[in-house]
Amino acid sequence: MKSIGTIIRETRESANITLQELGDGLCTFQTLSRMERDERDVDKFLFDVLVERLGRNPDRLECVLSKQQYERIAYYDEAEEGIVEGNSNKALRGMRNFRKRRDEEGLLDDMLYYRMKGFYWLERKRKPRRALGYFEQALRIIMPNLTLQPGNLYSTWELETFMGYAKTRFALGEKEEAIVGLFACYEFAKKWEDAELRARIQPKCAYYIALWKAGSLEQRISLCEEAVELLRRSSVSYLLEPLLAELSILYQETANRDGLNRVRYFREPLAEEIKEYAPKRLQDAMVFRWKQCDYHIDYELIRGERIRQGMTQEDLAEDIYKSPISISNIECGKAAPNRRGFGKIMEKLGVNRGRIATFVAVNSFTELERLWEIRKEVGLGNHQKALQLLESSDFDAKEQVMLYRFLIDFKEGKTDGETYIKEIEDMLKETYSLGGKKFCRTPFQWEMDAIITWGGMMEDKNVTRVLEVLRNINREYSKSERDEKHCYRIYSELLAREITCLAMEHEGKQLKRFVQQAERYEFVCGKGGGLSGICCGRIRQMNRNLDQITKDAYKGMVFAELFYDRSVEEKQAYYVYYERRQHSAEV
Repeated sequence: MKSIGTIIRETRESANITLQELGDGLCTFQTLSRMERDERDVDKFLFDVLVERLGRNPDRLECVLSKQQYERIAYYDEAEEGIVEGNSNKALRGMRNFRKRRDEEGLLDDMLYYRMKGFYWLERKRKPRRALGYFEQALRIIMPNLTLQPGNLYSTWELETFMGYAKTRFALGEKEEAIVGLFACYEFAKKWEDAELRARIQPKCAYYIALWKAGSLEQRISLCEEAVELLRRSSVSYLLEPLLAELSILYQETANRDGLNRVRYFREPLAEEIKEYAPKRLQDAMVFRWKQCDYHIDYELIRGERIRQGMTQEDLAEDIYKSPISISNIECGKAAPNRRGFGKIMEKLGVNRGRIATFVAVNSFTELERLWEIRKEVGLGNHQKALQLLESSDFDAKEQVMLYRFLIDFKEGKTDGETYIKEIEDMLKETYSLGGKKFCRTPFQWEMDAIITWGGMMEDKNVTRVLEVLRNINREYSKSERDEKHCYRIYSELLAREITCLAMEHEGKQLKRFVQQAERYEFVCGKGGGLSGICCGRIRQMNRNLDQITKDAYKGMVFAELFYDRSVEEKQAYYVYYERRQHSAEV
């Protein structure tokens, strides 16, 4: 398997991009060269911006961060959440702590800090003139002329900052310049092949273009429709309700009754859930970035793996450090191993992970993106398409490919799962054994995929055991310093499977608590892919009357179509379920 530095270098060279062009305004080409040769650790913010400048999605990668790196991300998110939630103290505290932990090279950190200050004064305090100065300070680091240059490379972070600058100018009466800036951001984002990258920029541009009544009526409708589809395909709930509201107004102006009914069908249940579970959050803030990342903290990973393997600190320190005190300090978060020390520790523990890595063995971003496409098709139930993609590709990620084949065979009824259950248990035995009573760390993404696949096959046979495994994993998350929103892909799968198992076990009180937790979690992360399953979980709670069951069944149907475009036959299954409940003695 190639290192992440090698993958980035090959991606850059295939696009004919020089080191100077990639690092323009952010870092020296020497820094980039050392990163590509895997000779230095790179700040996570810098890494994300560089990868996005290459048109790739850094959220596809799984990261092991030092405590100091993670704290910087957590403080940035705290400031962002304070702005979105209308909590000035939280926003200012996050900005202050982020500034104290400024990276040694600093240019990107300066941009991020001034960007946050700009959004704070614009979207929280509503003082655009104060915000303008901060946005200009942020932008002059990467674009001295304060204009997007056609030949330059930009990330979503930089484009969002420029959009905040445009919104500020609009508020100050410079409407024409602001509209031109938004259209420029929209056109730049269209160049990206990755739909999730486009979904961070184009919907925000489309919403404000419609809100400001820029362009023709037909153009605004087209932009909003495209933006809604982007968010739907990316399972993003954030900004979706305001966009649907704008689209509703546009359809009224054009007397498009069918379009208006369609929008209302999606919008009303979504608005109702937002009102209940995220009432204080701004739903149209440019600063908000929905979460789809998986982070691990190095000292938690090292400590957990050492304990799992039955090693002492002395055993682990041997041939790496002079004293086990070094390992003790690392495991307590008091010290962070450098790149070389971290590599030696991982090698001794038998964990093939760099600081920033793919969660499976791949040799290019293209290969990684293909695996994600397969994963998505499997999740949507498009098994034939997933099989075609599997058969047309040659992956190094043998275990991941095997899991997808197991899951497709099981869902299509080609096996009862008994053989596959044993094979998955054997696959996990060396890294995340399901045979023990407890775990020592949270799982990697591929391990969680294996556990979810195993759970789906096991739950009809022994749901109690599946629930015990899931609860043990959840306990590891509760002990972690990491916030659950920084491991969305893994934790959302965990919650969804727990809800299913609790419903099967008829554990009413716990089911209610998990359903509420899962719904808040979706909106905190700005996602919506789990809403349909959450509504199904609410249906199976005890002591609910027929009207509540019917309403939740309807919402589950709407969200299944909104985020997954489920077929009519699948949607009818919701009706069949609650029609049976209508005539049952239980109701």
